[in-house]
Amino acid sequence: MNASRLTPDLAPADLTAWQLTVKVTPGALSALILGPEGPDRAVIAHSQPLADDTLESLENAIYDNPLMLSDFGRVNILIASSQRVIIPDSIPESMDEEIVRTMLPDSEGPRRIISSPLPGAIRVLAAIDSETLSFIRRTFPDGKISLAIAAIANAAESLRPDGEPLNLAITEPGELCIVSLDADGRLTFANRFEVDGAPDCAYFILAALGPQARSLTIGGNADLRNETIDQLRMAAPDFEPTPLFLSPETAELRRHAETIPLDLFL
Repeated sequence: MNASRLTPDLAPADLTAWQLTVKVTPGALSALILGPEGPDRAVIAHSQPLADDTLESLENAIYDNPLMLSDFGRVNILIASSQRVIIPDSIPESMDEEIVRTMLPDSEGPRRIISSPLPGAIRVLAAIDSETLSFIRRTFPDGKISLAIAAIANAAESLRPDGEPLNLAITEPGELCIVSLDADGRLTFANRFEVDGAPDCAYFILAALGPQARSLTIGGNADLRNETIDQLRMAAPDFEPTPLFLSPETAELRRHAETIPLDLFL
């Protein structure tokens, strides 16, 4: 069920067996609430644009949806950030601050670091506005915080056929994520792009994967996904994009909340 607002009357008072997944991007807030597993599993979803990328806009969006503030049994927070860098696990965590300061220098204020594991003994570091991250941690004190690009990369690892490479793209309004794994499961590419429609998605996919790529698994918003596949086939006739096939359970959940970003289900 897609809800215009997440209010307490949509769910029972006791949510200890329920799960909340929240995605925060510079332009939108999305939430997926799942009830206990079973044939009649409840699905409650909500997504809304933010007025701007300020902390005040994020605060207002969350407080306008008070069901998100309930005591869920499990809470996952995905954060999308353009301020990120991928490094090997062999680099000690004590160097993370220096790496971020050197490689991600642009900042208008204090920042905090989030680190998430990626396939192939590497990790991604992101610099998040300090006040924004503190607000998220106060609001969801038991929440597991990770980077959205890492959630997609780790999902790609489970989707990759044994002994074969995988190029995976997730298209959502305003956002495109591309992840590539080689035949040994090593991450060779991971990036997020801000886009304005299917032509942008096709351009970034072809630019990222290069002329040697011939296959792509693509999922996300159905209309944008299909339009992007059409654009790719026109621009590169030898390219072979195919839709992402979800597991029956995930596909059923997705059917009840088709407007919610796909990475909340992965």
